[in-house]
Formats: sequence, structure tokens, C-alpha cells
Amino acid sequence: MNMIFQSEEEVAKIILESMKGCEIDGVRAFKADLNEVLRTLSLRNYNIFYLHEEGTPIKCSDIQGDEKKCFVLGDQLGLSPSDEKIVSKYMRKKISLGPLSYLSSFCVITILYIIHECQRISLIG
Repeated sequence: MNMIFQSEEEVAKIILESMKGCEIDGVRAFKADLNEVLRTLSLRNYNIFYLHEEGTPIKCSDIQGDEKKCFVLGDQLGLSPSDEKIVSKYMRKKISLGPLSYLSSFCVITILYIIHECQRISLIG
């Protein structure tokens, strides 16, 4: 998939089309519960990180390398206790961006920035 999206609206359109059953290169919609998704990712050798205010501060050593990564984020209320139990079964580590709660969109951007900075630093040093 070599698409470059110009806006969140374009991404939303692609997701909606996929959910309607349209075949889109690199996008696949399917119905599954959290346990099924995390089990599948775990079997495919993803390192699963749970992003939570009470996690340990994220470090480059946590996320460096070519391994596939998955980050689990909650919403403003967090995950339910039953979902936290499922995530804890598969997670490699509970990590944090700090003690404050942030919007998920901010967390995604920040994690991507950290990944890119860690890659840049490893190339330099």
C-alpha cells in the first residue's frame, strides 16, 4: 500500500469503503473481538504494547528494532477491567507517555515521533 493521505477525511472514506465490502489494496475490514485480534497479532509475532498512564516511561530500547509492533490505547475512560485482562495476557510491556491522559490521536502521533527519533538516533550513533 503506497497511498499518501492528504486528510483524515480521506482515511475515513477508505475505512468506510472497506467496511462496505469494497476491496482496497492494503486495507481489510473484518469483525473480531479484542482477544481474537490480539491473539492473531501475537501469533504473527507482533510485540504488543499497552499504552497507559501507569506504565513505565517509553524508551527507545522498548521499541527499537525491526520487530512488528502493536500499540493498544484506551479512550478517555480507559479500557474496561475485562479488556485490560485480555491485553495483559498478550502485552510485552505497559508503557507510558507520562502521568497525564491524552487524546488517542495525540498518543499515536507522539508514538510515531518517538519511533522515528529512535530510528534516527540509532542511525547516527
